[in-house]
Amino acid sequence: MKTNKKGVYTTILFTILFLVACSSDDNNDTTQFTFPENETIFLDSQEKLNAFGALGKTVFTEVIVIGNSNQPNNSITSLNALSTLTSVKGLTIHYNTQLTTLQGIANLHTIETDGLIIEENPSLTNLNGLIGLQSIEGNAFVQMNGIMANLDGLNNVSSISGDLIIEENPNLSNYEGLMGLQSIGGDAFVQMNGILEMNGITANLEGLNNLVSIGGDLTLHENPNLINVSGLIGLETIGGNAFVSMNGFMESLDGLNNVISIGGDITIENNPLLMNFCGIRPVMVSDGFNGTYTANNNAFNPSFSEIIALSCD
Repeated sequence: MKTNKKGVYTTILFTILFLVACSSDDNNDTTQFTFPENETIFLDSQEKLNAFGALGKTVFTEVIVIGNSNQPNNSITSLNALSTLTSVKGLTIHYNTQLTTLQGIANLHTIETDGLIIEENPSLTNLNGLIGLQSIEGNAFVQMNGIMANLDGLNNVSSISGDLIIEENPNLSNYEGLMGLQSIGGDAFVQMNGILEMNGITANLEGLNNLVSIGGDLTLHENPNLINVSGLIGLETIGGNAFVSMNGFMESLDGLNNVISIGGDITIENNPLLMNFCGIRPVMVSDGFNGTYTANNNAFNPSFSEIIALSCD
């Protein structure tokens, strides 16, 4: 009996082509990723991020983490696939070495109780992609972003229910992106930001002018070019303590003049050029402060009674 070699070869060829095609499909098959509705999802590659975006979700009831934890991620360069998102429980964007912009998530308007973390993205210059964001119901951390120059993109955020921490952004030049912010439910930390000044313009927290209330502590720590706090001129209440420390060029506390209530203590220390304490006199002569006042290692360290006696215009 003769074997039909041509038929055998044809069968083998089609089998090989089929297997190659299947292999190719597997490599491009975004269904290889699963995204449970009730768990934090980790988008640690551009392919995985794109696959999640292809689902077209508008609301995600858990946390989205973009990048790797504690190690550089070179894969993610674009967030465009996430353009349908409008609300998430929490959003963390961290350790993305090639991510230069947050463009793509402009439709996101609400971040719920797990808050926003923008951390260690060395190529990110601003937060413009968050321009649609209106409220953060948890904490907001912006920290250790090496070349971030401003906070533009947070312009429409009017309230942060948790803490606001702006920390270790060595090229941060202003806070104008926070012009819409009126209330912080938790603590407010502004610390170890290197520049806070541009083109000779005085560094003074300009951009926080509309902030009225801080539910917890106010901490201004180790901002080497901060001259005064006049950008806080709209602030009326601090629910916790007020700390002003280790700001090498701070000369004045002007800007705190409209604070009518501080629920905790006032500590002013290690500001070598600080002479003008008139900014805190109004709250200290009122019934709005009953805590402990401490001033140490400043250019001038007035006692409580000396502040009361100050002649301030």
